[in-house]
Amino acid sequence: MKILEIHKSNRQHYFQDEQLFSKALPCLCAIACALPPDYAVFGLERRAKDALLDAEGNFAPKPVDTSELPWDIKLNQFVEKYSEQLHELWAQQRLAAGWGYSENYNDVERVHPLLKTYKVFTEKQKDVYRIGVREAIRALQAWGWQVEKTKDAIVAEERIADHRNNNMMRPGRRFSDNDDIEMEGRGHQGYLPKPFDLSSIALSRELNTVGEMLAENFHNIWARRKKIELDEKGGQHPLCVPYDTLTAIEKERYRGKAYELLRFMQYGGYRLVKREKDNIDHKSSQEKRFSYMRKLRIWKISKKTETSDFG
Repeated sequence: MKILEIHKSNRQHYFQDEQLFSKALPCLCAIACALPPDYAVFGLERRAKDALLDAEGNFAPKPVDTSELPWDIKLNQFVEKYSEQLHELWAQQRLAAGWGYSENYNDVERVHPLLKTYKVFTEKQKDVYRIGVREAIRALQAWGWQVEKTKDAIVAEERIADHRNNNMMRPGRRFSDNDDIEMEGRGHQGYLPKPFDLSSIALSRELNTVGEMLAENFHNIWARRKKIELDEKGGQHPLCVPYDTLTAIEKERYRGKAYELLRFMQYGGYRLVKREKDNIDHKSSQEKRFSYMRKLRIWKISKKTETSDFG
């Protein structure tokens, strides 16, 4: 059986049999491909770990600090449109689950006072969505990204406005599918939510990495709020743990939220632009698994060259 030997005299490692190396490398690559996405930690190399342990070894969530970042009022229009999209998604899920509108909330009867159009919300009710959207944009800015309008922004804004106007409930409106029929009449004054379907919008590798960072930050924000609540009332929560220890199913809620935001940016005529001074590697964790394999290839070529030179 062939084995790998180490040349200790010059402290350099090399494979005695190149044929063995050519067989071993594909096996190692196959193992790396078989690893689940959750095996490795996502994120950028320069970013410090958000999930830290305190002096007692307990989870101490630390979302990205955005307190010193100024807010660009030009982004208020985007915040408002995406806040409405979030409400439409939430309302659609509630109505599909059998909830209805009532002035007073009742969990037993499954009625909710916010099952109405976003446009009639009070400023306080709208802030429930706005605050989270602003915080997500500030996190992007803290990581060196800028949110800018594209040249197609005006066309995108008109498309969004037309969609909202066409889907407002009107007397005599006809429903096109069974889901609409089932939800008919349960919303406030016939309110029927129609969020944009963004599932067909593809994100680049770079934006997928950013989305994973956002998802982790969403979890840390929730975990910090929950930890404060538990410290006051006592008790524990099974999900108040570092993001990396969550299962893929548990992460899905945060990932869906993050990817929906990035997709809506593209749909609404916005884009993320990296500041030139921030030169950060945007490789995903799956790609980083192969970095060592690449070094092995380079090392093998260099050793082969050295052997040829002395041969």
